Amino acid sequence: MKAHSRLTNKQKQEANKAMSEYREQIFTECANDITAQLLGTVFWTLATNLNWGAGRLRKFADLLHETKDLMDNPSLLHHKFSGLECLEIIKEKYGIDLAAEFSAEIEVNHEIMYQMRQRNEKNFAHEYSIERVFSEIQLHLLRRRNAAKNK
Repeated sequence: MKAHSRLTNKQKQEANKAMSEYREQIFTECANDITAQLLGTVFWTLATNLNWGAGRLRKFADLLHETKDLMDNPSLLHHKFSGLECLEIIKEKYGIDLAAEFSAEIEVNHEIMYQMRQRNEKNFAHEYSIERVFSEIQLHLLRRRNAAKNK
């Protein structure tokens, strides 16, 4: 007869917390990997099709960092805004629906996938659509923001 190991409630809570932290880490790594892939594609397109050199690409990267800082830090001149709002502005102002045009599949870093398989996370998808990942990231950030407000 096999002996069944029973976890105490405290052990279950600790295991759930560790698994939650691990999932958040993997999610962050996936989001970072997808972001790098997308930016790599954008930068490559600018360099090869518009003949942007190192200086213009560096300036563009710096402007992206400045925009991210503006998004995260509201001031008297502007409110805090999100990537979803940027998508809407591009769609309304320029008629380009980036979410509809670029809902392609993205490869997830194979090292991350290997780590997931090593830990028997069978429900983790091998590919994510850009739309799904961004909506999950926005939902995650919204939950964090709401949690911080409720503290």
